[in-house]
Amino acid sequence: MSVATPGEDLLRPPDRILVLLCRLRLERAAAEELGRLLGEGPDWGGLLEDAAAFGILPLFHHHLGSPGLRDLVPEAAWRRIKAGYTVESLRSMRIFSVLGSVRRGLAQAGVPFLLLKGAHLAPWLYGDAALRPMGDLDLLVRRRDRETVVEVLRSLGFSYDPETFFNGRADAELAEQVGHLAPFILESFCRLEIHETLLEDDVGQPEAFLDGLWERSLPLGEGGAALALEDEVLFLAAHLHRHVRLDGTARLCWFCDLHELLLRFASTLDWEEIAARARATGKWKPLGEVLGWLEIHWGSPVPAKLVRRPGVGLARILETGRGLRGNPQAPIAKVRLGYRIAQVRHLRGWGSRLRYLVTLVLPGPDRMRRLHAPGSPLGWAFWYCFHPFWKAGRYLRGKASGVRWGR
Repeated sequence: MSVATPGEDLLRPPDRILVLLCRLRLERAAAEELGRLLGEGPDWGGLLEDAAAFGILPLFHHHLGSPGLRDLVPEAAWRRIKAGYTVESLRSMRIFSVLGSVRRGLAQAGVPFLLLKGAHLAPWLYGDAALRPMGDLDLLVRRRDRETVVEVLRSLGFSYDPETFFNGRADAELAEQVGHLAPFILESFCRLEIHETLLEDDVGQPEAFLDGLWERSLPLGEGGAALALEDEVLFLAAHLHRHVRLDGTARLCWFCDLHELLLRFASTLDWEEIAARARATGKWKPLGEVLGWLEIHWGSPVPAKLVRRPGVGLARILETGRGLRGNPQAPIAKVRLGYRIAQVRHLRGWGSRLRYLVTLVLPGPDRMRRLHAPGSPLGWAFWYCFHPFWKAGRYLRGKASGVRWGR
């Protein structure tokens, strides 16, 4: 039973093209609809810009080179698609070469780790890793292994500077407290995210759930492990929903991850177990809403009893994503600001809490240098006084531009 009503969350033709190409296999009906939409002559420039930004340009190459569709693609657009796929292929090879070194280094140090998102899904689920673009690599480790992980990654050439990345010491202290370290950067091209908790870091996860992740994990041949299928579904849904809630938008490749996972393992997934873990971790609503998007727009095989009507339509998610790309002065969403304020409870001591709250208004020294480059003591004094007004101006300009947030 569908959660959608007739006419609800209808997508414009360009958005529908994106959704139809956001999958690994085109069924006959989808291919026919796609052919009709392409035959109407879409704006290829805007379409390809969206495809790149939402992480599905390689899937355009995967599908549009096939007989019956290639003739509908202008030559200039096809050259751009081919170039995008080639760039992603080269980037993928380089990133996975780095990942191989990281896996060997952590394995030799005796550190257990789980590969998350594209680091595992790109080669395993997609077959061709270039079809799944990655902004960064994500690994889950145990908190007790933090110091060893930092030592191993630095020995491999990664830089790690929490106070510079976050907004000073209090902000970095909070991030470490909730289990999200600053990214490790290698030669400005590879960003590695180390996680110590799997789901949203503002929700306390039961120790039994975290321990169970490791017990249920699936060992991988080259070192490390992957999440069990039920944990993978829950994690991907929670991650996608969190971005929509905080940013108002999401990458389409994240929907493709879940759609393909559900298609491939529809007959083996234990939905009762997924539902139980979603309730235990406070992810019942996020799971249901993500399944709702997948059912409405992808026709994914999902159990009706778990599906919820999404609070925001996919059309608006795509609209917000375009707005953020076109508006460098876009504001921080109110819900994201509220989320950051609520995190203060994780800090120990009123001094740390006060310093953190100040960072929400005033940048730390490193961020101040990046934002305003004050060149003298007078410049520093000026910008520390004027920065709150500058930040308010950014917010008002972004609001006036019409950027709409999902929640």
